[in-house]
Amino acid sequence: MSKFLLFFFIISTKTFANYSEVEFKNDLLSPYKNNKSQQIFIWGSSITLALIASRSIWDKVQQDIHERDDLGELSPVGDYAGQMIPNIFYISYQYFADDYRRSKLMFKASLFAGGTTFFLKRLFNEKRPSSSDRLSFPSGHSTTAFAFAGVIAREHKEWKYPAFALAALVGYSRMNDNAHYLHDVTMGATIGLAYAYGLEEESNIYPIVGKNLFGLQYINRF
Repeated sequence: MSKFLLFFFIISTKTFANYSEVEFKNDLLSPYKNNKSQQIFIWGSSITLALIASRSIWDKVQQDIHERDDLGELSPVGDYAGQMIPNIFYISYQYFADDYRRSKLMFKASLFAGGTTFFLKRLFNEKRPSSSDRLSFPSGHSTTAFAFAGVIAREHKEWKYPAFALAALVGYSRMNDNAHYLHDVTMGATIGLAYAYGLEEESNIYPIVGKNLFGLQYINRF
């Protein structure tokens, strides 16, 4: 556990070195920064509201899914996949492969999406279907799973369908396990995807001048 915490301290230090208040605000509000993330947020929020408005129907669907136990022994896979395990693996792999840009992108998407859901859960204080606590809305597992899928879709288009299939499994498993309603899962997915697509690269162009050398250096930074 101590090694795990040390690793994330190192990642955090690299990610937020020279991190200004302006950058923090830009990242926090990134779901509103470009057309794609705006569309994801607007459509996802609208669908969530429609599901809440007709929740007498959809809550019954969720209960039927739980009673049927559609996923059976596959359900724990969705549970673990929603606990940041794929996100952490990707962050670690890219970090040790010296691809800090991708490592930071996944780190930031997971952190900001997960943090947003953390606070919304306490704001809305909605009881879970199982009545175990009042942290139902939105689904944290779905948030981080779809943040992972969104980053994979951006960076590795050939893997986007497996990544979204895994995220869908996570969302369905939360309903199957009687932990969340459909509108919880939908809003969680919306937050995750909005941050995955909203975080933008900061591009800088610098001149390179030297003996027998003149040109431009292009640097991307998240």
